[in-house]
This record gives sequence, structure tokens and C-alpha cells, in this order.
Amino acid sequence: MKEGGRDGERLSKAELAQEGARLRAALVSMEDAARVALPSGTLTADGAVRARHGKRLGEGDFGSGRAPPASGVGAWFDDTEGRLVAIGEEDGAGGFGVLRGFVTG
Repeated sequence: MKEGGRDGERLSKAELAQEGARLRAALVSMEDAARVALPSGTLTADGAVRARHGKRLGEGDFGSGRAPPASGVGAWFDDTEGRLVAIGEEDGAGGFGVLRGFVTG
């Protein structure tokens, strides 16, 4: 198979552009992937700041009725734009710990 080709043929510039467009269309945003793969919680504005700083969170850092599950890993989103703020879990001491935080922009 030649470089860049399929079945021993080289791809034309148009075919490369078409293949690139197909691959880009198949990409899923991190937010969408997290929503599909993990249970989620919604953070208040203050909770989102605390999570972005990697601080321990409490029930009050999540919107009313929007806390993540009490066990297992969850995706935490901000309450304004629905952006992924952190992946975290209940810490066994009545709070929640950030496993991986994300920044916007």
C-alpha cells in the first residue's frame, strides 16, 4: 500500500479533503462523550470555580437536585453553559473530590 493511499492507490487532494471532512464529522466533543459515558452533576458558579481549582466540594457546590451520584465517577458541568468542568467522585467523607479538572477556552 502506498503512502496515503487505499488499496495501493494514492488519494487525490479532493479525496483527502473528503476523507478529512468525514473524520472531522465523526468527532464527538468531550462534553457530549462525558454526558453519554458518565452520570453527571451540575455545579453552581461557585462550585465550578472550586472544582477548577481542584478543591474538595460539598453538596452545596451542586445545584438543587443536581448532585452527582453518591458512588462512582461522574462528570460535572457548569450551570450556565453546560461545559465540562471536572471528572470527580464522592470522597468517602461526605464530600466530592476532583479527579481531573478542565479549563475553558
